[in-house]
Amino acid sequence: NQEKPFFLYLSTNAPHGPYRVGKEWVAPYSKVKGKSMKEFFGMIANLDYNLGIFRARLQQLGLAENTIFIFMSDNGSAKGSGVYNAGMRGGKSTIWDGGHRVPFFFHWPEGKLAKPQNVNAMTAHIDVLPTLAELCGLDLPESYEADGISFAKVLRKPKAPLKRDPIVVQFHGGVGLVKGIKPWDESVVLSGKWRLMNGEKLYDIHKDPSQSKD
Repeated sequence: NQEKPFFLYLSTNAPHGPYRVGKEWVAPYSKVKGKSMKEFFGMIANLDYNLGIFRARLQQLGLAENTIFIFMSDNGSAKGSGVYNAGMRGGKSTIWDGGHRVPFFFHWPEGKLAKPQNVNAMTAHIDVLPTLAELCGLDLPESYEADGISFAKVLRKPKAPLKRDPIVVQFHGGVGLVKGIKPWDESVVLSGKWRLMNGEKLYDIHKDPSQSKD
């Protein structure tokens, strides 16, 4: 598809249980405690290696410069949160930032984006479609009412204001997954630097990223 638009959504199991990876990928982590943790790190290394092959192939095909490339995950860390969690509290299946904040790397050399840097604007999964539609110059149907907003402007000007409604995250892991928690029992409202937990506790994640002081 070098001559026409294409879309690829590649969703991998790695790094996730069951932890299965070749011994050569586990070997560098022999000093890490626990068999599954060794394999977890090995899966990350293997994913990184194969992602490199994938990006090299885009380059070989002459597609790398004008292909929007996004790398992201679906939820906060689970297995790895006890080893490294970027100073955040909580992990997968929690309403703390460690449960729902994810990496979102965006690469598009021909897109006239800002130089590589961190963008601190608060965005969410519901914003991806409106953003891609704007960047690609696509007209969405008038009948389509987007839940999210386009954050295309902050990709070009990272400090540009991004006005949006608060985002609500609810825990819905299912009855019995976490003792004493029922579906929709827990929620957090996200608005800029603020996190309102269960309508009771308020945290400023700019000053308190570990969400330890109400």
